[in-house]
Amino acid sequence: MNIGMTSWSPQPKSLIQALDIAQELGMDCIHLGFFDEASLQAETLAAVEDWLEENSVFISATCLAFDGEDYTSLQTIHQTGGYLLDERYPERLDKTKRAAAATQLLGVDILSAHAGFIPESPADPAYDVMLGRVREVCDVLNEYGLKLGLESGQEKAETLLAFLDALQRDNICVNYDPANMILYGNQEPLDALKLLRDRVEHVHMKDACWTKEPGTWGVEVPLGQGEAGIKQIVAYLAQTNYDGALVIEREAGDDRVGDIARGKAYLDRILV
Repeated sequence: MNIGMTSWSPQPKSLIQALDIAQELGMDCIHLGFFDEASLQAETLAAVEDWLEENSVFISATCLAFDGEDYTSLQTIHQTGGYLLDERYPERLDKTKRAAAATQLLGVDILSAHAGFIPESPADPAYDVMLGRVREVCDVLNEYGLKLGLESGQEKAETLLAFLDALQRDNICVNYDPANMILYGNQEPLDALKLLRDRVEHVHMKDACWTKEPGTWGVEVPLGQGEAGIKQIVAYLAQTNYDGALVIEREAGDDRVGDIARGKAYLDRILV
C-alpha cells in the first residue's frame, strides 16, 4: 500500500505547493483536488505535469468540489452538496467535464467526488434524479477512460451499495473514508468497509469521534486518536489484498502539516 495525502489538507496556496509538501513529508502519492478554477487552468496543469516529471510523488486520484457546497452543518451540506440541486447541476456537470479532461491529461484514472446525499428509499423522488445524474457523470467520465470514485459516509454503506448496483455502470468505485461514517453519524467504519470492500479502490485515512448531540457533526481528530478504528481498518484492507493508496486527509486543527506528518509515521508503524 502507498501512503499519501490530500492536496487540500495543508491549505496550500497552489497545487505545486501541495505537491512540494507531499514530497517533503516523504509521501508516495497525493490525492489532487480541483477545488477552484485556477486548479483547472492550462498553465496550472502544465506546471503539475512538469513537477511530476521531476519528482517521485504520483497522483493516486483527482477530486472535485463545487462552489456553493456548504459544510456548516449536516443540514446545509444535505441541501447543497453534489449533483442533486437542479439550479446547480449544469455548472457542476460542466466542471466535472473539465476535471475529467484534466485528470486524463495527468494520466490518472479515478476522479472522486461527493455525489450528494443518496436517499435511503428508492421510492424517494430524489433517488431517480440522483441515479440519472450520476449515470450521466459516469458516462462523461467513461469518454475519458476514467472511473468515478464516490466518497463514502454521507449515507449508510447499505444505501450506497444498493445505489451502485442500481446505477448499472462499470466505471464507478468507492473512495472509502472511515471518518466520514462517524462525522455524518451513520455507522461503524469497519462494518461499512466490510460491506463496500469489493467496490473500494481508493482510501482516505481520516479519524473522528462520534458526536454527543445527534444531528450534529462528529469531531475530526488526528489520525489514530479517534474512534474510527484505523488500525483494524488497515489490517482488514491488508487481509483483503488491498494494494492501493492510503491517503491522509486532515481538514481540522491548527497544525495540519504536523498532523499529516504524524499520521504518516503512525501508518508506517502499523504497516510494518
